[in-house]
Amino acid sequence: MRKKEVSTKPSICAVALSSVLAFAGGAVAEEHVIQMLNKGEKGAMVFQPDLVQVMQGDTIKFVPSDKSHNAPLKE
Repeated sequence: MRKKEVSTKPSICAVALSSVLAFAGGAVAEEHVIQMLNKGEKGAMVFQPDLVQVMQGDTIKFVPSDKSHNAPLKE
């Protein structure tokens, strides 16, 4: 009776590919930083940039530019 040889290459490739795809979801997410300005090019109490395009999973961080800004600064 002959032994059947089983190649482990396809299963190793499948595990490696699924691992890469599992971690890829977090790798594409971006953090967008929005400056909260007391005075900017467009007037008082503005955001810079004033428009951002985000994707699902992205985060937006609002950063006050001055200690006197009325939004609390949390790290």
